[in-house]
Amino acid sequence: MKYKHSGDEYTLHFSHNILAFLYVVLGIVLLIKPTELTRLFCIFLGIAALLYGGIRLFSYLRRKEYESAFQMDLILGVILIVVGVVCLVQPRIILSILPFVLGIIILLDAIGILQRSLRLRRLDYDGWWISLILALVLALFGLILIANPFETTILFVRFLGFTLLADGCFDLWGIYLYRKYL
Repeated sequence: MKYKHSGDEYTLHFSHNILAFLYVVLGIVLLIKPTELTRLFCIFLGIAALLYGGIRLFSYLRRKEYESAFQMDLILGVILIVVGVVCLVQPRIILSILPFVLGIIILLDAIGILQRSLRLRRLDYDGWWISLILALVLALFGLILIANPFETTILFVRFLGFTLLADGCFDLWGIYLYRKYL
């Protein structure tokens, strides 16, 4: 989508809107059905890693020796196959590192919202501080996920669902404010 503001052209990415909406939907599902979704997630991740690892390994084996000198297909293929097997056999290992990885992703998203709020401030938008508060709250959620103080997976998954729901809502709110001003 393109928006014009005093002769300048700004592009708001449709994919960012879709991602924010998916965060909201996934957050709601995680709040309602945490156990089923974690099991399904590990199965899906395991199968995907096995398939992609197999493709990379097959790609390595099909290349001529001189073509493979600087390729990472063998290493990546083996790592992905191991990750796939671990996901399917010991999903608790994957679930134990999941809070850290998702916490980093959410923290990076909070930094993006912070940047947007500072842009809104430079554009003299009166409500820029709302976006700033939302970014700080989201950053706090990301940091809590990184610290991983939870004893049970279900509590973590519900907290993750709440965090993703908040992240999606904050993103949609920030996009709304940004579009409204432009």
